[in-house]
Amino acid sequence: MTRQISVADDVYDLLRALKRPAESFSEAIRRLGETARKNAILELAGSWKISDEEAKRITDDIYANRKASRFRKVEL
Repeated sequence: MTRQISVADDVYDLLRALKRPAESFSEAIRRLGETARKNAILELAGSWKISDEEAKRITDDIYANRKASRFRKVEL
């Protein structure tokens, strides 16, 4: 389905500048939206402040749980 939207002239100019040569405006908006969504998770990097000791304890717990886990044989 095709929809028509209104954007300010400066927004149109910005989108036109960001659009790749063989790309439609819809494809450009989709690409930019997907990129923004993927980058949102990166904004959280480094936001959890923990001490080195706490990080080591967490890592040790992860490895201990992995070691304690048993693999199940799955028949296909």
